[in-house]
Amino acid sequence: MLTGEGTKWAIGARREGWSPMCLAIDPRDAARVLCGTFGAGLWISEDGGRDWRQIELAHDKVTALAFDPSEPSTVWAGTELSAVYRSGDGGRTWEEMAALQRLASKPDWFYPPRPEVHYVRCITPHPNEPGRAFVAIEQGGLMSTRDYGETWQDRVPGGPFDIHTLLIHPDAPDRLCAVTGNGFVRAGYGYWESPDAGATWSWPTAGMAHHYLWGLAVDPADPDAMVMSGANCPTALHSPMVGESFIYRRTGNGWVPCGDGLADPRGTIEPLLASSSGEPGTFYALTNKGIFRSVDQGASRQGLEVPWEPQFAVSGPRAIAIAG
Repeated sequence: MLTGEGTKWAIGARREGWSPMCLAIDPRDAARVLCGTFGAGLWISEDGGRDWRQIELAHDKVTALAFDPSEPSTVWAGTELSAVYRSGDGGRTWEEMAALQRLASKPDWFYPPRPEVHYVRCITPHPNEPGRAFVAIEQGGLMSTRDYGETWQDRVPGGPFDIHTLLIHPDAPDRLCAVTGNGFVRAGYGYWESPDAGATWSWPTAGMAHHYLWGLAVDPADPDAMVMSGANCPTALHSPMVGESFIYRRTGNGWVPCGDGLADPRGTIEPLLASSSGEPGTFYALTNKGIFRSVDQGASRQGLEVPWEPQFAVSGPRAIAIAG
């Protein structure tokens, strides 16, 4: 695990048997960090990642975490097999929101590399409405709740079924922005956007040459300023031997490639993107080749000082979280 501030980063705690999958930072206290792992359950640090202790959760494969930005005592967790848990005390205790299991679409959920399973890919709490959240199942579609998970709305027919990242900007509260794997099946359908909280969708992908999409970040000060990452296909996104991944930034209704200051796309895999409410106009990118930062809405980037170890180059990053 890497931790840092500004341009200087360091290798932090190592845990035997950990396979980190997701991170979430408490918006009230940047030293409180939750980490979900694949097989070792849920962990919390209260000193910025130096020391960790395990939190009791019924599942040991934790694949998604999110603090509710409008009510930070509420925290969400998703797992494999697909289940959603909610905490009302900042992540100390958890309750399963079991109504998700009764959705009519559940028999159709599956993860293509391991069709016998499915999992919660991401959880996106609404930035302005406490208790409202959107949950993406891989692959299963987008589910939503308005009452803290007590009841759920099932996926909308014709909506995206393979969402990798979903974002909502507080200044555009009805607009959902999603990067998906759908573009691998049908070019031009990688980026999805809804103006009405998921009821209808469009595909503003002009300028994109790669349609299997992975990461997405939005400028906290500008809902129209975004960056996204992707590749031609799953192999190009995930394999360090033949990988080739790209980052784009949005300009109007189109997209342009970002190259200035980034590592060579050849051999670059699984670029994760992030922004922070405390840094308007700034984006971060984490890849197997390093951490990069842009302070001009993605127009250019610089690599950060990170003690990069050789094994990092052949393993894809799993999570990035920037304190606001």
